[in-house]
Amino acid sequence: PGSYALLYGVLLSVSFSIPTRCDITTQNTPECLAKSQQVLNLGVAANLLQGIIACALGFVGPIIAKSAPVPALYSAIAGVGFSFLLIGQIVNNFNEPLSGLTPLLLMLTIYFGGVNTGFIPEGIVCPIVGAILAWMDGVATPEQVEDASETVQWWGVTATFGDAFGNLANLSEYVGLVVPIAVASAVSTLMCWKMASDDGDVFPLRETMIVDGLGSCVAAVFGCPFGTSVYVGHAAYQKLGARNGYSILNCIFMLILSLFGLFSLISAIIPTYCVSPNVAFVGLLIVADSFESLPIRHFPALVFGLTPSVCDWVTSGCSKATNVPDPAAPDGAMVLQDCFINTNPVWGGISALHNGYMLNAMMLTAIFALIIDRKFLKTALWLFAQAFLALFGFVHQSQIGTDFDFDDNGATPQLTPWRFAVGYCIAAGMMIVVWVCQKLFTGKPGILGKLLGGVPPPVEDPRAYMSCGELVRLVRDQNQDVVPEIKGGVADKFMSYMSNVEPVTTYGSQIEFASRQMGTEEMYGRMSTMFTSLHAPEKQGAPSVKVESARGGPGSGPEVMAPSKAATIPAPTPKAAPSKPASKPSSRKSKQAEHNFG
Repeated sequence: PGSYALLYGVLLSVSFSIPTRCDITTQNTPECLAKSQQVLNLGVAANLLQGIIACALGFVGPIIAKSAPVPALYSAIAGVGFSFLLIGQIVNNFNEPLSGLTPLLLMLTIYFGGVNTGFIPEGIVCPIVGAILAWMDGVATPEQVEDASETVQWWGVTATFGDAFGNLANLSEYVGLVVPIAVASAVSTLMCWKMASDDGDVFPLRETMIVDGLGSCVAAVFGCPFGTSVYVGHAAYQKLGARNGYSILNCIFMLILSLFGLFSLISAIIPTYCVSPNVAFVGLLIVADSFESLPIRHFPALVFGLTPSVCDWVTSGCSKATNVPDPAAPDGAMVLQDCFINTNPVWGGISALHNGYMLNAMMLTAIFALIIDRKFLKTALWLFAQAFLALFGFVHQSQIGTDFDFDDNGATPQLTPWRFAVGYCIAAGMMIVVWVCQKLFTGKPGILGKLLGGVPPPVEDPRAYMSCGELVRLVRDQNQDVVPEIKGGVADKFMSYMSNVEPVTTYGSQIEFASRQMGTEEMYGRMSTMFTSLHAPEKQGAPSVKVESARGGPGSGPEVMAPSKAATIPAPTPKAAPSKPASKPSSRKSKQAEHNFG
């Protein structure tokens, strides 16, 4: 995620700030080569500064992880998976429908349809099939391969220690761009760590963030403008069985391609859209894993947190993408113009969400999640923090600074930093008023209680923080022999939760778990028995155990069981004989009652 931010937020901005215009026909001219070198030098310096900031933030990473609501730690990564890794990849396939749709659908068939490819590695099936179709369709041609082979040579290794530090002085003009992107990159590392931890691979957070920053510094010393990063999409690599050897082989392969300049040649032989489905698979699992790791009621907050990343993808893929005549050029030369600025009336809002999109995603998702949990005082504090970030340009602006009247393009005075800050402060004040009503008037008798006591108490029951995955695993553990019927086509860890189970709600003193039809009456009977025992365990004549959330977070308000009536599930009886399949309901009415679980 940090690489996307650095590429589009720094390198692209620096490139457009240099007046020399270059395209595919002029890219090898001395002026364009000098421009490329200047952009590269500033990118290397930016990467060095980003690594230093990431190391510093590594010491406060654990504090952020403890204080931020769980959805806030998933939103930006899920947004990157949804926008850049999913949308940004599958559009390549739809751009070449004849030869591009087949590898895309083949990916879905293999990874989500459970098709076994035998001894052939799953990851190479789509590129090979796509490449064959591309050559048959004429998308890939011998001429392209011949042109690309010109870059194949020994490029060697160059250390640019002096250049990396020497260009830091030239970076002062762009420090407002680099600092928020460096902060966002460090936050993305934290989010990737959280996703890996929830998938069962727990690593020291402080060590992860600091080593991540040190890796970026080493890359900058060797002339690379891109820093190191924890793998985004941990669930996808885990599903494929990747371990530390995956990283080692990945590094060796990339090193060989870099030393011999083979990237262009491979792209000519295997077009990009042939590999896009594999990247899209990672994006799909990032989003699915994010939903799985959250309580059902936090799903709207996560979806809300996807919007900044989508806005960033829109601006990054479209900004300055249209050639128009330059009115100041006597020879009718073409210039690059923002493709939306004259056609979309809310482009300013899209740009505001795009600037600092990772911080925007984390902060806005945290605010929404706290509202859902009815913790309005904490919501106000997060809004004040967002106001601070907005005032100094960390979010909603293209650069940080103390010019509170800064207008990015001179045409949107309503988007100045102070206006965002005041807007967030007004919203924070409103949340404080709601909190006061909740604290003083909820449940109180009299006129004031009726007028101002309509705010429910905060969500405090730990059981309300059970994630979607934990709820499904609860069913799995209680019904081991029906697990195959509630699985998806991928693996145990990647059950098709949302296609098989909807919705999971808590109400009063019961947990109702409504399921779509899954094929057998036996499953309905077993699930009905389990949840009946959950409602009234004392009637089952068996010892019971408490249901507790593995997340350990605070829980729910009136829509869940009262704390004094803890949910219980009958403990399994040792050496018990397998239960018989549930008998078929004797009537349509009783069948419907069983389907609705009482």
